[in-house]
This record gives sequence, C-alpha cells and structure tokens, in this order.
Amino acid sequence: MKLFSLIPLFIFSLSTAHAHRPYIPTHQVTVKKGDIHQGVQFPEGSILTLISSSGVVASATLSRDFKMNGHLLKQGSALSIWSNGALFELSPVSGQKIGDIEFQAGEASLRFTSNGALESASLHADKEVHGYRFAKNMNLEFHPNGKVSRGYIAEEQLKSGLKLKANSEIRFFPTEQIQAAKLSGESTVGNYKIKGDLNPANASDVEFYPNGRLKAAILSQHAEIDGYRCGPGNIVFFESGKIKELTLGEDRVVKLHPYLDQSIIEKPARRGDRINLSEDGRVMGWSSSR
Repeated sequence: MKLFSLIPLFIFSLSTAHAHRPYIPTHQVTVKKGDIHQGVQFPEGSILTLISSSGVVASATLSRDFKMNGHLLKQGSALSIWSNGALFELSPVSGQKIGDIEFQAGEASLRFTSNGALESASLHADKEVHGYRFAKNMNLEFHPNGKVSRGYIAEEQLKSGLKLKANSEIRFFPTEQIQAAKLSGESTVGNYKIKGDLNPANASDVEFYPNGRLKAAILSQHAEIDGYRCGPGNIVFFESGKIKELTLGEDRVVKLHPYLDQSIIEKPARRGDRINLSEDGRVMGWSSSR
C-alpha cells in the first residue's frame, strides 16, 4: 500500500529541486462508461493520468460531481487516490464542501487518510474555519470527526476571554474546545487573569482539560485558590479543579506532608516560592525562590 499511495504525492510534488529523481512515464486516458480503475468507477469522461508501467492512477480530473468516501466531490476537482481506491489528495473547486467546511478554488490542498477522512489542509490563503481565522502557508490538521485539531492563528483574535496571539499554534479537542494556545495579552479564564509567556520556546501559555477546566496558565494578578494566596506566575490544576502547583503571593508557613505515614513538617515559605500539592491538598514539595 505504501509504495502505490506515495506515487501520487511524488508526481504532484515533482519540481526542479527534485529533477535528479528518475522520470516515471505516464499517459492520459478518458474514462469510458463502466471503466474501473484501481477499484474506482470514475464518472464517464473524467481524465485520468496513469503510471504507464502499472496502470496505477496518479491523478484524476472529474467530468461531473462524484461521491467518494462519503464526500460529494464537485465537477472539475483534481484528485489522487490511495492504493485501496480511497481519496488521498484533493484540489477543490469553488463551493466544495468537506463535512461542514466549504472551500473555494485555489484556497487549499487537502489530504485524506486511507479510510477517506479529512486529515489536513495546506492553506494557500487565510481561511476561517469553525469561527477561527487560520494563517495561509501553514497546515491545518483535523480530528477523525472533521473538527480542527491544530492550526496557526492568522491574526490576534479574542475567543472566550482569551487574546489569541497572531501567527501562533492553537490546538483543539474533537469538541472544538481549545486545548492549548498562545496569548498576546492579559486574558480571562473564569475568575483568573492570565497572560502570555515571552519565551518563544514555550509551545503554549494556557492549557485546558477535555472537561473544559483550566489545566495550566500564567497568572498576571494575585488570586485566592484553595486557601492559598497565589502570586503572578505559573499555575497548574488537577482535572478535578484542585490546585496542583502555584507560586506563593505572600509569606506563610507551609505544612510539608509528602507521605501519609510521615509527620507533617512546617516550613516558613516566602512570597515567590513554588508549592506542589496532592489532589487531596497535602503539600508534596516546596522550592524556595531565594
């Protein structure tokens, strides 16, 4: 399967940069009524480019609308297929819908999994999908249910209190809910004020759990959480919503209790120190900022 499935990609990506690669002879045929190529009965009149030595379909241009792997492909669409006959790549014409996303001509090149599900879109222009504007010249990736899994934000956007940073990666759960993102400025999540990280090496500034609860962020202001006055800095939560890691916003005595069978040790902690807690609220670790 891998050898045949890579042939269409090889032909479409052939350029002067790859001129040293061996030439693969091809020829074109016009599909006649009842013809079957590689397990697919393309519409009569469609133009196929075949690998001369094997008859494998390298590309096809549809003569009329044609349903393939659950997608109604529009007349004039150019495509390639996997060795099992499933849709592999598609250059959509205007008005082409894949799931709940409509594409225009020249807007993107689409790639599908071997079972026909949309896998990615290489964007040739900025495009709005599911309420977000994604950047051109970047890949947009999809979950098996057709919802966006990862993309790059084209411009600063405000979504659910988050100031999303332009030209940054954003990830989603299959429910369309944000999983992780970079921030361009102070944002709001529930009762918390959070901010972005100036360190470009950090992939995300804010993360969420599938249940919608905050997983990790950087506080920009003090906040009272689970009995602690948390100062500005990194904060991490358990999926239950209980605090897991925090930066102290005040001097206080912490009760270090990493193991249930050991005695509690009281330690004087300073503002700016990092505290790690168990889900039941025990102080598991403490690191001084001094």
